[in-house]
Amino acid sequence: MQKVYLGDAVYAETDRFGALVLTTEDGIRATNRIVLEPEALRALIAALKTDMDAEDYLERMEQITARAAASGPAKGSDGES
Repeated sequence: MQKVYLGDAVYAETDRFGALVLTTEDGIRATNRIVLEPEALRALIAALKTDMDAEDYLERMEQITARAAASGPAKGSDGES
């Protein structure tokens, strides 16, 4: 898979071995990198399924995002301390 933007500065792609590679990027370079081999990805998916189904998860995340957007920028997000 070619690199795909997921949102919140997170990108996903697969490496030549079939692992899912998640990176966060600051516009210049990758600042964090997580490589999930197929077994680890299956375990993550299983954990999410055990906790809640995908639709419930997505609905919850949308609600959290909407609340965060309504409350305005987080304190210090403008670069000030």
